[in-house]
Amino acid sequence: MSPPRPAFALRAENLTKTFEISTHSASSLKEMILKGAFMRGERASHNALKGLSFSLEPGQSLAIIGGNGSGKSTLLKLISGISEPTSGSLEVNGTVAALLELGAGFQPELTGMENIFLQGQILGMKRGEILGRLDDILDFADIGPFIHTPMKRYSSGMTVRLGFALAVFSEAEVLLVDEVLAVGDAAFQLKCLQKISDLKRRGKTILFVSHSPEHIELAAEKALWIEAGEMRALGTTDEVLERYLEAQVGGGQHVEGGELETDNEAMRVRSATILSSGRMGAARKPASIEKLEALGPDGRARKHFEADEPITFRLTVRVNETLPYLSVSMAYSGQRGIRLGYNSSKLQGLPLRDLKPGLYEVALKIERFAALPGRYLLNAALSPENPFEFYDLHLRCQAIHIRGQAASGCGALISAPGQWGPLTEGQSRTHG
Repeated sequence: MSPPRPAFALRAENLTKTFEISTHSASSLKEMILKGAFMRGERASHNALKGLSFSLEPGQSLAIIGGNGSGKSTLLKLISGISEPTSGSLEVNGTVAALLELGAGFQPELTGMENIFLQGQILGMKRGEILGRLDDILDFADIGPFIHTPMKRYSSGMTVRLGFALAVFSEAEVLLVDEVLAVGDAAFQLKCLQKISDLKRRGKTILFVSHSPEHIELAAEKALWIEAGEMRALGTTDEVLERYLEAQVGGGQHVEGGELETDNEAMRVRSATILSSGRMGAARKPASIEKLEALGPDGRARKHFEADEPITFRLTVRVNETLPYLSVSMAYSGQRGIRLGYNSSKLQGLPLRDLKPGLYEVALKIERFAALPGRYLLNAALSPENPFEFYDLHLRCQAIHIRGQAASGCGALISAPGQWGPLTEGQSRTHG
């Protein structure tokens, strides 16, 4: 009979961490000795965390978000046991595998293979267990013959690959990841997110720090927002991420000297985030999107697809006046509207020129729509040659649902390279 599952994987109550910081620096050995003897009291306290309380059940994933210096990494270090809390309590059920800093724990003079065995034993794995999982670790890391090269010669991406592979195959109950996915390329990021999804299904608990809304939205069901060591929000990913992004945008404008200045980062967040559906474009539309359908391999419209299944997006376009040029584009976003993938007839080099008024159809055929399971929103646009203008733009106009797991090796969070077909005269069937 298997042991009962614990009620919680992690529980923090009034968790506080305070660091003492010296207010003086010494420029010489003599000054350091004198200050050590006579100025011991001249130190300041920094409250990195201030009374955090939260809990996680086994199998849940938590994204920890906040600005630089907000206390995110400090929290993970407390959970991993690297640091001790100043006050409050912290309970963790099960073993912990942590990937907190790039290269942390690896010995640079040893090869990757030697580090696998060294770090595996530090994570509590026996030599036989390491040997049994070695092929999986090497396959996931995918660094080839460099596994026998000293790690001091590894790139940052290779180090992350090996560290993440070792952590996820250590069979620890709790996995901690601190922003290291930002170092890997898009294909490896997707493979890591797929692995996180697999670990969640197997009852593992995941905590990760990320500045990427895309990663947060796809990988976490809960989010904790920390600023200046204090909890600003704790709840579902959608709720917390929306509040966080709104605060970033709202804080991006300030008045100095009577003039309004705009913070570029806040504007970037605003442009990447669509918080409501809608339709934009010219008041009198030279061209408009009449219908958008997602078709399966049998040519029938539907909303549910398997990962890696072919999808054809068929757009019905009404041209209201003679147009010298028309670009058609599709974008795919997550629940919060953050764009995860994009296709454009202009980027593909398909000329849509000298169009007469009438009804047309154009199709984007994607042989392999590779994505994590979930609900994705579709955006569609018609543009003139200037890419910053729109004849017609539909935001979040339709949703598709992806089921199952995409194969590894995808080039992005959504990998959907497709082929635009030629623009044809509209068919006689009814367009609703």
